[in-house]
Amino acid sequence: MDSNDEEETEGNTRFPLFIKNQSEIKQIVDLIRHHLVRMSPRELKAAAVTVLALERLPLTTKGVQVLFGFCSRKDGNYKWADINISEDHIRLTIGEHFYDPAVGGDTESETIFEAFEGDERCQGSIQRWLDTAQEIAHGSAVTFEDYSDHEQIDWSADEVD
Repeated sequence: MDSNDEEETEGNTRFPLFIKNQSEIKQIVDLIRHHLVRMSPRELKAAAVTVLALERLPLTTKGVQVLFGFCSRKDGNYKWADINISEDHIRLTIGEHFYDPAVGGDTESETIFEAFEGDERCQGSIQRWLDTAQEIAHGSAVTFEDYSDHEQIDWSADEVD
């Protein structure tokens, strides 16, 4: 049995990420870490799950199901950049809501990058998401929805090289 088969047997499956993606993922982790000092305890908990799962890539992390992002609001308008990561997918999205009191509001969102566990390819551009997220993150609020099974997550495991 080769090492890939052994990993599959132990429940560690992989996302289709490449060397270039690993460098971009590190930049996402660095962006989140840069903003930790201003997060509440609940935001820190969601950030910890997100960072742990990102640092383990391309391996999946059992028990993870979190949406974490940055949202900037101004005068009824807002922009966001979200990371949605679970055991079987990674999705990076950006969006914007425009509001004018005279005509109302309109919202648009876009999936910028997407990868599914076990697939051979990923789609989109992590760098494009990063460019938007870095712009939004400064002075923005953290948003999150954490549905992870924290009992299932192996918090002791080291990151993958």
